[in-house]
Amino acid sequence: LCPSTSVVVWTMRSTFFLALLGFGRFVDAAQYTVTPTDNWKTRIQTLAAGDTMTFTKGTYTITGKFSVSFPGTAAAPIIVKGEDGAIIRRDGTDQNVMDVGASSYFTIENLEFVGGSKGLRFGETGNIDNAIIRNNSIHGTSTTAVTFNDGGQKKYTNIQFIHNEIYDTGDEESECLYMGCNQNECTASNCLIEYNFCHDTLKATSGSLGSGIQVKTGSNNIKIRNNVCVDTKGPGILIYDDYDQGENLVQGNFIWRSGDNGIQATAGANIINNIVISASGYGIAIQANQPQAGKSIRNVAIAGNTILNPNGISIAASDQGSTFQVLNNAVFASGNALTIRPTGVQNTGNVATASADADLISSSTTSPDVYPKAGSKLIAGGSTDASALVTVDFNGNKRASPPTVGAYEYSTSTNPGWQLAKGFKGAVVSNGDEVSTAIVTTLSFFVMLLAIIINF
Repeated sequence: LCPSTSVVVWTMRSTFFLALLGFGRFVDAAQYTVTPTDNWKTRIQTLAAGDTMTFTKGTYTITGKFSVSFPGTAAAPIIVKGEDGAIIRRDGTDQNVMDVGASSYFTIENLEFVGGSKGLRFGETGNIDNAIIRNNSIHGTSTTAVTFNDGGQKKYTNIQFIHNEIYDTGDEESECLYMGCNQNECTASNCLIEYNFCHDTLKATSGSLGSGIQVKTGSNNIKIRNNVCVDTKGPGILIYDDYDQGENLVQGNFIWRSGDNGIQATAGANIINNIVISASGYGIAIQANQPQAGKSIRNVAIAGNTILNPNGISIAASDQGSTFQVLNNAVFASGNALTIRPTGVQNTGNVATASADADLISSSTTSPDVYPKAGSKLIAGGSTDASALVTVDFNGNKRASPPTVGAYEYSTSTNPGWQLAKGFKGAVVSNGDEVSTAIVTTLSFFVMLLAIIINF
């Protein structure tokens, strides 16, 4: 029987409607599941837009150079994921575990990458954009574990690097994550580095190497938040000059036992709500590393941080530059606990003292709890000058007015959030910059539905 015209039109309309709802992208997409004995290398190298590839539990061994590219699209991203216990391993150090060339709209998740020179190298043959790298483990590398730093003016845009554990890096550069290039040779922009656990980069042969998270010159609009960096040879977080392209955010991170400065920046940085304990260098340092030509340190805000650095200076900036805000920081250190030297500094609401016993629940550097004690002078001791910049605290709870000095807003007699530890940080209540995605999604849906009704 031949269908009526009305049925054909209804079918076309329904297909179009389902496609708009997102079901259409799966029509031509393939789902692949591989085992260690399959020809999985060829399969991953030939994925097309919309494909999903799942590694089953087991060890997938790599020999020789191994390169892939992921040509996903916004409507049909590529997903590469592992079942629990899926390990991609290279025993030698002459090549990386996996080199990812020019790629767009892809996800790599729930995989363990072991060995190699680098674990994951992105950008070998071109730009990388709209990538999600999450819930992976990368360790046992001979150099830096994950890099987004191939030169030749490559661009790394809209990268989400979330909830990955990186550790046991090698005796060369040995960072957990390296993004961007020296002297603006390549740049990252509009990226999110969040909820990662970086630890034990101690094999690095120089104190200037072995950083936890490093973002190089010219890279901009990067959010580095809610990460934990413990036992790093270099700074826990190291960022350079944004070249006035868009300030970078360092928020809500926990840095513990770094072998250099805890957090180090040059220009274009908002450093808020972080906790730094037992840094071998300064707790937070602002230094002129590779500044933009003709410019110096500038556009830096250091607000609402707690630094427990018994054997060294907590906050220090070089004597260059201007446009600084240093607000509402709780710093505990011997000697000159708070040292700020550049001109033009707005320095208000800070508490700097050698002893933390009267103000913190525990000033122990081995089992710290830097939440304010009841009756501490930190409570309601902050300046409202930081109100626009710092709206929530380390736990994501709303700031009071006047606010508590340091990373925590006092609300109960004990810390109501995640307890400091060598591990992933627990989820925060809010980052203070959320837009209601539920409202946006709902409005977008009804606009789309109205357009369908009108046009059909």
